Amino acid sequence: MNSFKDKKNRQWIVRVDVAAIRRVRSTCNIDLANLIAIKPNGEADTNVLNTLANDPILLVEVVNAIILPQLAAQNITSEEWADSLDGETIQAATYALLEGAAEFFPPQKKTLTMRLLQMTKRKMDEASEQLSKALDALDSDAPQSTAQSAAAPESSASTPPQ
Repeated sequence: MNSFKDKKNRQWIVRVDVAAIRRVRSTCNIDLANLIAIKPNGEADTNVLNTLANDPILLVEVVNAIILPQLAAQNITSEEWADSLDGETIQAATYALLEGAAEFFPPQKKTLTMRLLQMTKRKMDEASEQLSKALDALDSDAPQSTAQSAAAPESSASTPPQ
């Protein structure tokens, strides 16, 4: 389902429809209708998606514009809502946004968007695994470096003066 929970365990439904797209266009200057577009040469145009992927604050603003009616109904300001987000909830909001957009699009574009969502999740998992391995490698180097640097002063201290 195209929803996510914030740090206060409140559930938000990211329903992309014409009204939501209009709010996002007017407040964020982002066109969700072109989240994935096809260039004249037949290639995929993911500029909008890339913009959102590289700017988590803009992504939060986009989701905020989409859920604005829910915020108003619960008398929650955009600032209060944004304070209830962190990296984990922003990631969940990203997935909810892609799912919501997929539901809005016609069948062919919906299929492409869902594939993109699955690819995004897989790439994020792969990147996380690679980073974890890199950190493990750094961590395994650290004790050796510490041991070598600890041994160095003893070595020079035991050398007789000339």
